[in-house]
Amino acid sequence: MQSYVIWFGAALALVAAELLSGTFYLLVIGIGVGAGGVAALLGSGFGTQLAVASAISVAGIVLLRFLRIGMRAPGDAPGLSFDTGQPVEVIERRHDGSLRVNYRGTQWDAEVEGPAGERLVIKATRGNTLVLVAQDQVNTG
Repeated sequence: MQSYVIWFGAALALVAAELLSGTFYLLVIGIGVGAGGVAALLGSGFGTQLAVASAISVAGIVLLRFLRIGMRAPGDAPGLSFDTGQPVEVIERRHDGSLRVNYRGTQWDAEVEGPAGERLVIKATRGNTLVLVAQDQVNTG
């Protein structure tokens, strides 16, 4: 079997695994392995193929880290949460200013950001704590 077939098969397997993982790292490594396959197709020796695959993979990972794609924590992108803007039902108001709320059939700890209104909606999450704002703050921006 030709070495480029093995390289391209490995690249395909890495790209398929990427579809299951949801990060871009396996995709970048798969592209690097594919570049090693192109080097093999062009008749380069195994050392050159390995060097090309490694160089492309490392350069891609450095680029991903620079762009910070796929590395954001959920709290870093609150606008992407499906819970953003959803109303909650206040069960308990505590002395320290925190709340216990009911949301999606479960009780959550919550903190209010800004002045509390009559209706509170989710702005973001911080771990297992909901960050809430008054609904009128969301509608007016």
